[in-house]
Amino acid sequence: MQLTAAHLRYLLAIYEVSRTHLDISSRSIAEKLGVTKPSVVRILNLLMEQGMIVKEYYGKIYLMLGINELGTGTAESWAAQYKVLLDEVRELQPDAIIFLQAIFHTTQEKSDATFFKNSTIDARNAELQKLADNETVFYIDCNPVFDDSTGALTPEYSGDGVHVKAAYYPMWRDYLFQFGVVR
Repeated sequence: MQLTAAHLRYLLAIYEVSRTHLDISSRSIAEKLGVTKPSVVRILNLLMEQGMIVKEYYGKIYLMLGINELGTGTAESWAAQYKVLLDEVRELQPDAIIFLQAIFHTTQEKSDATFFKNSTIDARNAELQKLADNETVFYIDCNPVFDDSTGALTPEYSGDGVHVKAAYYPMWRDYLFQFGVVR
């Protein structure tokens, strides 16, 4: 295949998008060039066949989002936005197994005094769980590892009442390891 001016234009667009985005998607290239996503996909496939670009594939992807958005919207509207992200990840990595991690609870003190309420977190986690199909998308709730007897984040595990301290990441990791999925 001989490179045309159009191919070079796409390669330049990929380079330019890579300077401002962590991930390069057909959508971002289409927006940059003012063309349709199917056009981008067709050219990207040609460039991949020629070895000019390489697409990385991941076997497993872990997502955990949501604590910073607790003060806005409903559980349902939040889950709808999460689904948009999930669909984008699925488009970029169609063969990956995706793990949706529950939002961690906050300490009881934080839950009682701020909008970081555990009841709100529970409602969002319930909506998040509905996004899992248990075939390619799985829901994992790590709260049992970090919660105290009241169902709130154990205060000793957090410095701010919201985030788990780094010293406890090995507990998190070890819990995640229990949920291996093999296809």
